[in-house]
Amino acid sequence: MTESKLQPLRIPPGWSVVLNNFVEVGPDFSEQDMSGTWWNFKEDLFQVSRGGVMLDLGWYPEFQSCGAFRLKVVFGDNWDKHDFVFESTVRTEVVAEIERLLLVYQNQPKS
Repeated sequence: MTESKLQPLRIPPGWSVVLNNFVEVGPDFSEQDMSGTWWNFKEDLFQVSRGGVMLDLGWYPEFQSCGAFRLKVVFGDNWDKHDFVFESTVRTEVVAEIERLLLVYQNQPKS
């Protein structure tokens, strides 16, 4: 089995990577083709923080072909209330949205 490479991301200065299991594999293949890689699609894929802002990425429901990437912006410890939620099954759309949000929240004052 070939190990997947981490997804390259442009992360501006000031952000701390808390968790990174986001790989360059998209759910673009048939279930049969993906049989060895569905373990890459779990709830805890990627988290970065800056001040009181957290970007959190996961796949919901995890390990399921019917799922989607879900990207949330969380302030402080309030995981029940998200400032923003983005969902997609397309990895490149998720990458673009992560990089966009990093810049948007980069320009906000740290809490």
